[in-house]
Amino acid sequence: MMAIFAELGKVKDMPCDAPEPQALIRKLQEHIFAHYYQCTDEILLSLGQMYAAGGEFMENIDRAGGEGTAVFACRAIKAYCKKQSV
Repeated sequence: MMAIFAELGKVKDMPCDAPEPQALIRKLQEHIFAHYYQCTDEILLSLGQMYAAGGEFMENIDRAGGEGTAVFACRAIKAYCKKQSV
């Protein structure tokens, strides 16, 4: 999973709704679904908020992808879920 965040770190200078970040968010959701639990858009949104809220999640994600990756992931998740609901 941290490899996905490392990939997100490489695209964090792009708009969060660009195709590359959006494909990585889809990959993240599919990974969570395949390895942990059913990850609905609602759950993914909650995870995104948790990722950017500080603490260990944010530190680990930023360690994998560089400073700002967790906040970028949160914004990209919001954009992804918004597109899914349209």
